[in-house]
Amino acid sequence: MVVGGGVISAVAIFTTFVGLPVMQRWSERESMIAVRSDQLARMQGVLATEASVRESLDVLRAEQARVAPMLLEGGTAAVAASNLQLLLNEYVSEAGLELQRVEAVGDAEELGTLRPIPARLTVRGDIRGLVYLLARLHESEPFLAVDELRVSASAPRPGEPELITAVLGLHGYADAPEEAP
Repeated sequence: MVVGGGVISAVAIFTTFVGLPVMQRWSERESMIAVRSDQLARMQGVLATEASVRESLDVLRAEQARVAPMLLEGGTAAVAASNLQLLLNEYVSEAGLELQRVEAVGDAEELGTLRPIPARLTVRGDIRGLVYLLARLHESEPFLAVDELRVSASAPRPGEPELITAVLGLHGYADAPEEAP
């Protein structure tokens, strides 16, 4: 009976101090192998798609380079609006028109990665100058879209050319500022 109890005690001690730790290590090893296999499979998947990701990135960069000249310059909407005002002043001057008023607003809402910068200007002059201004806006780098055009003519004095007053509503686009991480 003593020998039987000793054998049972020896088996219990062996199981507790040797068998269970070996089984736990074996289980941890199997779990680690499964985790590493999963990591390896994901890494191989990433490496397999690297070429297509690089190609997509190159296409996006080329598109960004193509579109960049069409956007107003300025790190903030207010700076872009100021640059738009300067550009409009230049175009009106080239057209030989009298600038009566120009407003560019720099607090417009973002549309994805672009920010529309609306502007309104009032000019006075002859029809040729207005046509030149509209053509200049149409060919403009950066892209400017005319949303509204109202023209009114005043009765000319004898011997003077007929003058018109035009109100243009337009907008350009600027890059939306990237958020800091």
